[in-house]
Amino acid sequence: MEIRNKKIGIHTYTLVNKSEGTRYGFRHITTLFKDNREVANNICCYYNRTWECYQFETSMRGAVSKYIDELLTRYLHAYKTRLGVKRFKKGEKEQVIEEFKAFDEIKELYALKDAISRREFD
Repeated sequence: MEIRNKKIGIHTYTLVNKSEGTRYGFRHITTLFKDNREVANNICCYYNRTWECYQFETSMRGAVSKYIDELLTRYLHAYKTRLGVKRFKKGEKEQVIEEFKAFDEIKELYALKDAISRREFD
C-alpha cells in the first residue's frame, strides 16, 4: 500500500494506492480522500504496465477525473433544475462547463492532476 498527500489551497488530498493480483495480471486501486473524507475510487486492470510513467499514475489520475466528472454531472443537473429545463440550448452547455471550471475547488482538482503527472507530493 502506498499513501500520497498533496495540500492545495486549504484542502489536503490523500491518495491511497494498492495493488492486487488477478488471474490474468494485476490491478491498481486508488481511493481519493479530500480532508479525510472519501470522495472517489478508481480501479485499473493490467496485463502489463509498460505505458505508465510510474506506478499508480493512471489509477490516481483516474480517481481525480472521476471525482471531477461526478461534480460536473451534479452541477449540470442542479443548473437545469434551477432553470426548470430538460435540455440545454445550443452552446449553453459549453458555457456552463466553463463556469464550472472557474470554481476554486475544480481548479484545485486540475492542479492535483498536474501534480500527479509531475510526481509532486508533500
